Amino acid sequence: MATAPRLQNVAITVYEHLGWTGSEPNLGDVAATMTSDANGAFESPTLPGGEYLITFIPPAATGYRGVWVTTTIHAGSSEGNWWVVLPKIE
Repeated sequence: MATAPRLQNVAITVYEHLGWTGSEPNLGDVAATMTSDANGAFESPTLPGGEYLITFIPPAATGYRGVWVTTTIHAGSSEGNWWVVLPKIE
């Protein structure tokens, strides 16, 4: 991962994840927003325990596509660093 591209200005949005309707996620309120810095790093605020869906949308000119992931955050836990690999647009 040390050689993976580190993208700046990736828009990161954390939503409450309320389950699924078929293959589509049901999203609740926005829990947090942030943007990756010049080194591609970002820091999330402390969130209550629960299920979340997180979107990663890079700037258009980068040649990468956005992605989303679902995750469980445990109350009072120290989550490790996140590594996000965005797919190249072909």
